[in-house]
Amino acid sequence: MVIFTLLMQRPYLDQIKERTAKAPHLYHVLHLLQHQHPWASEAELIDWEPNGILRAEKYVSANDLRAAVRDSTFQPALRYLILENVSPDLVEVVGSEYDIDQEFWVDHALECRPNQRVSSMLQSVATEAPFFHVDYARNHRTVDLHLFDDDDDDDDDDQVEKHRSELKAYLGAGRPHYFRREFNIRPDMQGFQLRERVSVYVKSLGQDRWLATTWQSRILPTEGGLGLREQLAHHLKRGNPLSPLVGHPLSSALLVFMYVALVWKDILNRLRIMLEREALIGVNPLGPGLQVLERLHEARVNLNYAITAIKNAIIYLGHRGAYPWPTLGISARPEPELAVKIQALELDFRQLLAEAEGLGVLVQQSFNTLMSTLSFQETQSSAKTGEVALQQSTSMARLTVLAFVYVPLGFVCGVFGMNIQEINGTGDPLWVFFVVLVSLVVATLVVAVMFSKLSSQSVRTKLAEAWRRGKLRRMRHADKKYPEV
Repeated sequence: MVIFTLLMQRPYLDQIKERTAKAPHLYHVLHLLQHQHPWASEAELIDWEPNGILRAEKYVSANDLRAAVRDSTFQPALRYLILENVSPDLVEVVGSEYDIDQEFWVDHALECRPNQRVSSMLQSVATEAPFFHVDYARNHRTVDLHLFDDDDDDDDDDQVEKHRSELKAYLGAGRPHYFRREFNIRPDMQGFQLRERVSVYVKSLGQDRWLATTWQSRILPTEGGLGLREQLAHHLKRGNPLSPLVGHPLSSALLVFMYVALVWKDILNRLRIMLEREALIGVNPLGPGLQVLERLHEARVNLNYAITAIKNAIIYLGHRGAYPWPTLGISARPEPELAVKIQALELDFRQLLAEAEGLGVLVQQSFNTLMSTLSFQETQSSAKTGEVALQQSTSMARLTVLAFVYVPLGFVCGVFGMNIQEINGTGDPLWVFFVVLVSLVVATLVVAVMFSKLSSQSVRTKLAEAWRRGKLRRMRHADKKYPEV
C-alpha cells in the first residue's frame, strides 16, 4: 500500500528547501503507475479543502486517477492518495527521487512473504538513527526503465527523457537501504515471518508544496473485518487529523504513526486468534502436536520484537513532541495542538504496548500449561510402565514358586523312576516317594528363605556403614571449619 500525502502552502517549507533536491510532481508517480502491467489497484483520493469540506473518490482506472490528480482547477489544502497492490519495484522508483535527511524517516514497514526469512545481520547506525539498520546495496532492477516506453500521452518528451536518465543513474548507484526488524502473519495463519522496509519519504515540491510518501505492502484483512486500507481511509474521512498543523514536518509522520498503530492492532488481533487456536483449543502435545510448542516459541520471539518496536515508537513520539529539529534548522517547538496529537498517539501506542505485553503473558501461560500437560502425560506413561513391570514381577514370582516345586519333583522322579510298588509291583512303596518329595521341597524353601534374609541383611549393613561414614566425614569437616578456641 502506498500513501501519497500532498501538503501545500505551509511556513516550514522555506527552511528545508536548501536541504532537498528536485522531486517529481505527483502525476509523474501516476505516470509510472499507469505503465505497470497489469495495474491491479484500487485507489482512493481524499481531499480536504481549506474550509474543511471533504472530497473523497475511488478509482479503478489509472487514467481517471491521473486526470483527477492533474486537475489544476482544484487545489486542496491536504490530499491523501491511497494505492493498493503496488509493486515493490514501483516503490523503489518512487524512493529514488528522494534524498532526504534521516530525521524525516519514520520507522515502519511490513510485507507478507511466505516461506522466506530476512537476515538480521545488518549494521546499526546508532549515531544517525538509533533504531535503524542500514546496509549499502546496489540496485540492479532495470524493469522500470521501460515504464516510459510507448508513451501515447502529451507529456513533454524532454522531461520524460530527463526522468528516465535520472532513473538509470539511480538504478546503477549504491545507496542506503533502511530496515527494521518487525514481523508479519503468514498467509496460512500458522505463524509469523520477518520482513522489514522503511516507508516514509518527505520532499519539497517547490512553490510552498511538499510531498510525503508512505509505502506499506498489502496486509491480508482480518476475517470478517475491514482491511487496513479501508480502516485508514475511514479514519482519514472521519475528520481531518492534521488540518491546522500540516506545516510542521512531524505532521506527516503522525499520519504514518497512526497507520502503524492500525497495523500493530491488526497484527496483535491475529496473534491473539492464533494463540487461542493453538494453545487453548484441543491441544495435543504428543506426536505431531509438539509443533505447537515451536509456534508458541516463534510467537514469543515476535512479541518481543513487537514490544521493542512499540517502545521505540513511544520514545520517538516523546522526543519529537518536546525537541526541535536542529538538523533541519527548525528551532521552533511543536505547536500546542500538535503536541496534543502527539500525546494522543503516544497513549494509543502505550495501549498497544499493554496489549502486546498481555499477549506475552498469555504465551508464557500457554507454555506452562503445555509443559504441565506433557509432564502429566509422562507421569501417566510412567505409571503404566510401572503397572506392566509389576505384572511381569508377579509372573516371575509365580514361576519361581513353581520352580521350587518342580526342581525337587524332577529330582525325586529321576531317583525313583517308575520303580513303585503300586505302579510296577516292584521297588519302594508310594508313601516313601511322597515323604522324600516333601522333605526336599521343604529343604529347598528353607535354603531360599535363608539366602533372601542374608542378602537383605547384607544390604542393610552396607547402608548403615555408609551412613556412619558420612556422619563421621561431616563431623570431621565441622571440626576443621569451626575449631575450638
